[in-house]
Amino acid sequence: LTVEDDETVTLDLKKMRSDDEAQLNVDKIVVNYGFTSNNAALNQWYLDLAAERNLIKVDSMMETSVEGVYAIGDGVTYPGKVALIAAGFGEAPTAVTALAKKLYPDKRMAMHSSSMGITK
Repeated sequence: LTVEDDETVTLDLKKMRSDDEAQLNVDKIVVNYGFTSNNAALNQWYLDLAAERNLIKVDSMMETSVEGVYAIGDGVTYPGKVALIAAGFGEAPTAVTALAKKLYPDKRMAMHSSSMGITK
């Protein structure tokens, strides 16, 4: 990221797992967060919803009241939930690991972060 003399911003982009690189010059960068979730489409799934804000209740493994249905992010609640989108980054691997253990109970699961092999 470079701020130019004309106050535009030049971004250096690199495609993952590739040598492809590009530059993009933009007038502004908008960081967009804080959307209000809308789970009205899930009403027919019979999920247990919290009384306040109708968030989907999940357990510590991100499983809903319907077995095999997992949810993460701004639309869920559980005891101690921090209302930050960043929490979803931890909830996703929790849900995936829980589901993988359910689908493959005899398979040994990794207990640490994986490496993407990113080099500088």
